[in-house]
Amino acid sequence: MLGWFSSEPSIEYIVTHPVTWSYLVNIPLTSFVFWGTSIFFKGWGDRYKADADHFFEDLERPVDFEKEVGKDNTVFQAKTVGRLALVYGSFVSVLLFVPNPIEGGIAIGGVAGVILWVGAGLTFYARRRLVKENNEGPA
Repeated sequence: MLGWFSSEPSIEYIVTHPVTWSYLVNIPLTSFVFWGTSIFFKGWGDRYKADADHFFEDLERPVDFEKEVGKDNTVFQAKTVGRLALVYGSFVSVLLFVPNPIEGGIAIGGVAGVILWVGAGLTFYARRRLVKENNEGPA
């Protein structure tokens, strides 16, 4: 193998080290293709500029919750996501029966516990809000 300071390139080194191959061939080739495509770019059209302006106007306008969303659906979302988290947490808990080292079992139990706690918390929140809304009656 030729040394680093040789005047001839070390083909053996390039062939046996794929990262070097990537530096010498892939990066220049893909850069050339990327810059070469800029020849065909004709600029942003008027429609694109108008769409971009409209997007940023919408971005700056505050959300009118009553007009765009309607009534509050937080309870429904909390109930749905809470039940989903309880199901996911239960499935992760089943993984505790797979033979693992003690560290793996603790990690799986911790993840399952967090998912189950989040699901239980969301479900409890949804139930409490539903009871509160039913006791107050329609507004």
